[in-house]
Amino acid sequence: MKDYETMATNSENSNKSDIRTVMDEMKELHIPNVILLGEGSEDQSFRVALPKGLTLIDVQSEMDRRADARAMNPRRATGTVKTDTVESFVMMVTRHASESTTVFMDTVGTPNIVAVFNDHRPGEGPGWRDHRAVHTPRLSDEWLAWTGNQNKYMSQSDFVGFLEDRCLNVINRDAILPKTQDIAAELGLKVAGPEAIRGLAKGLDVKVDMAVKDVRKLDSGEAQVFYSEEHKGSDGKPLSVPNAFAIGIPVFVNGPRYCLLVRLRYRVREGRVTWFYSVIRAEETKRDVVNDIVQTLRKELPDVLVVEGTP
Repeated sequence: MKDYETMATNSENSNKSDIRTVMDEMKELHIPNVILLGEGSEDQSFRVALPKGLTLIDVQSEMDRRADARAMNPRRATGTVKTDTVESFVMMVTRHASESTTVFMDTVGTPNIVAVFNDHRPGEGPGWRDHRAVHTPRLSDEWLAWTGNQNKYMSQSDFVGFLEDRCLNVINRDAILPKTQDIAAELGLKVAGPEAIRGLAKGLDVKVDMAVKDVRKLDSGEAQVFYSEEHKGSDGKPLSVPNAFAIGIPVFVNGPRYCLLVRLRYRVREGRVTWFYSVIRAEETKRDVVNDIVQTLRKELPDVLVVEGTP
């Protein structure tokens, strides 16, 4: 009996010893491990490894975060403001600009303007570069509609619908800029006005179910399309088709309108006309507008460095 009690006591003591050992080891694991990085250098800093997954904590950042939470104002300005127009962007830069401010504009990829208010300064050391204003010009609905549908073959009914939706973008011939007139003359295009385009849309709408009997090109560059009624067999009146017209549309939302030539084309196959068009110098015009924005920024922000590129 005594031997049994002795064995039980020894077993109990052994268990307690094991428990104490485990507790001591756990206690050691729960002691934060303070690590000194870059000892003796200007970048010397402390890190604390906590037991839960040995997470690394930046002591200075944590102290700064808690200090900011208690302070009335942040220690320095940070954040990014997004503006809807170039004018608002200029106003924000004017308000916050200093000798550390740099404005970047991406003129190669998607147009994007970024102002870095706390950029690096030569001779003054690096900047945080985390206080910014951003403006990303968005392509206008008019630009997307005209450039997005160019060189796409459309049935007569689809083309009529497109002209009816966009005929307000067509401008009078006397509103065409001399530079655009020179391009039209160089390409041998006779530019039609809004009334002619509306008349074309109306005429095509009436003859949408008719087959083409003949197409005649005139010396003026225009064409006459003769339709015949499929079911009655009688000739329809010829429909005059201009070979070009001009539109005035903005490239970007809230931007100025630009004059562009539109060359009208068609294909006749098995008595049916397929219509398509091309916007002349569309990409060149877009690049010109982007360059105009750069020049506007340099004019409106004479004391700020404006760089063509990305930060």
